[in-house]
Amino acid sequence: MAKGKSIALLGPGHNSITELQAFIGSQTIEHWPIDRLKESERKLRRHSRRKINSLTRAFANFKIAIPCVVDDEGHLLSGAARLESFRELGLSTIPVIVVSHLTELEGNVPSRVEIRSAGVAV
Repeated sequence: MAKGKSIALLGPGHNSITELQAFIGSQTIEHWPIDRLKESERKLRRHSRRKINSLTRAFANFKIAIPCVVDDEGHLLSGAARLESFRELGLSTIPVIVVSHLTELEGNVPSRVEIRSAGVAV
């Protein structure tokens, strides 16, 4: 697809690759106290003990930490398994990407996308 070409999948008001690229380039990783994150009472997905253990080992062995996605108030939008792994590692501060452009209804979108994308959500 040509650069800057509109695609309907991005939705109203968000319809160009150029706009999406600019948004992605503007995102920064912040480091927040782990206790600042708020998990939803109703989880969209339950992660197996095996998956949590696997993530925890990978983070520890490879010294990587994939950020969780949160809103301005610290509500977890994506990364419940990562958050659980970070807690098991005893981390007090974790990487987050803060998104403030989503409405309350759109707030569930990131985790729903992970759940549906090829079964490889982390």
